Amino acid sequence: MAVACAIAVSALYISQPILPMIGEAFNADLAETGMIPTLTQAGYALGLFLLVPLADRINPKQLISMIVVANILSFAGCAIAPSLHIEYLTSGLVGVTAVSAQIMIPVLSGLAPSGQRGRVLGALLGGMAGGLLTARVASGIVAEIYGWRSVFAMSILADVVLLIIISRFMPTTSPSTRLRWLDLMVSMAGLVAKSAVLRSSSMIGFTTFAAFSAIWSTLSPLLAQEPYSFGPATAGAFGLVGAVNVLLSSAIGIMTDRLGARIVVFVGSSLTMLSFMLLGAAPFYIIGLISSLLLLDLGNRINLVANQTRVYADLAYARSRANCVFMTSYFLGGATGGYLGSLAAKSFGFHGVALVGIGFSALSILFHLAFRALPQGEVR
Repeated sequence: MAVACAIAVSALYISQPILPMIGEAFNADLAETGMIPTLTQAGYALGLFLLVPLADRINPKQLISMIVVANILSFAGCAIAPSLHIEYLTSGLVGVTAVSAQIMIPVLSGLAPSGQRGRVLGALLGGMAGGLLTARVASGIVAEIYGWRSVFAMSILADVVLLIIISRFMPTTSPSTRLRWLDLMVSMAGLVAKSAVLRSSSMIGFTTFAAFSAIWSTLSPLLAQEPYSFGPATAGAFGLVGAVNVLLSSAIGIMTDRLGARIVVFVGSSLTMLSFMLLGAAPFYIIGLISSLLLLDLGNRINLVANQTRVYADLAYARSRANCVFMTSYFLGGATGGYLGSLAAKSFGFHGVALVGIGFSALSILFHLAFRALPQGEVR
């Protein structure tokens, strides 16, 4: 099922390496094309909020299949979009319908024994990370050979494969609640009020992924400029810098099980801060850029695995709804960071993006320290 998670999440990232080509096609600048991944992330947050809670009420396998079909239609819209504004609309719809992995993960991790939940979650998130890397690399290569619209056709084929995997390997589970959709929405507010773990993890997730998205939403357009002047294939290949960290996802889960999420989260936030300090050297030394991206990917992955592990443990009876709250906050952070990163990149290049990332990383550490004052039993 890690492969299914990889395919599902790839929808969020395939547009990033081809932003310069889309900008050229529609005569748009960096800030305008930067709205495409921003709207995709915002759409994803909306899909998490509206669709993922339904997995507690209806068969997740059936729900995922319907969502993937809608994702296919959204990609078809991206492929034939005649204008930038239509591309905005269809990109947002791609985000709304790309939430399948966030339904799979709480269901599958919930079936694992409690002592192995971090390991299972790490493996599934490792699949998502693999999808992220593969999407960027494949998108750049396909676009350079066949043009940017062909990237969306490739994604339609990937979704067909995803439907086959879900039909054959996704376990069928019984609903955990009979609440109506509106009541599910109200119940999520109750989860936030009740759980300090969920509040802490959501705030840290927001800031961490905002920092992460600030650079990845702008990297391809920045690399297309001097002093690098890289094409989409080369820009997409930068996604490979996180390949080593994909192999560490299970190890991060095991470390979280053994050390506790509180320590692991602080390590992840600190690595994220360090990565943006190194990003300041990106206009002068490519090794500084690569080192920055490597540390950023590791810090983001550590935070994601540790925070989700403790949220699932704290709210075991409502994992889909708890995951909805956490990941909605997470991707709202991604949309915010991508938007601010695009503005900063347009005016100040890599240095502007570095400042945005440092700011969000500092907030992540401050939130972590603030919640450390709570009893250990409340924020694990």
